[in-house]
Amino acid sequence: MFTKEPSIIEHKAYRDTWGRGLDSYLQWFYETAVLLHELLDETGSMYVHVGERVSYAVRAVLDEVFGPERFVNELIWRRSDAHADASAFGRIHDTLYLYSKGDTKTWNQQYVPYTDDYIKEQYR
Repeated sequence: MFTKEPSIIEHKAYRDTWGRGLDSYLQWFYETAVLLHELLDETGSMYVHVGERVSYAVRAVLDEVFGPERFVNELIWRRSDAHADASAFGRIHDTLYLYSKGDTKTWNQQYVPYTDDYIKEQYR
């Protein structure tokens, strides 16, 4: 049986995969968050997309790096519908955390009006 060993580049890029599990991932994530925070403009913000298995730990890291007062919002992204053949509650969403670097935030509302057909179909 052939087993692929990680390359040096893979070790660096995917330490969470090849390393010591969650501890390794969180160390990598902390270092990355600190670097991104330093590079971010004072009026900048950062979205972090994370799965449910590590969301609690990632939130703690982001609170430490940015400060809990820089937490702007938690967005839930539903990625699928529940499955009728499931034997347990399905994992159907991911989490996005939004943090700002400074006090000043700019929000550009994203808006696309519903079509008449959509309104007729969805709102009876």
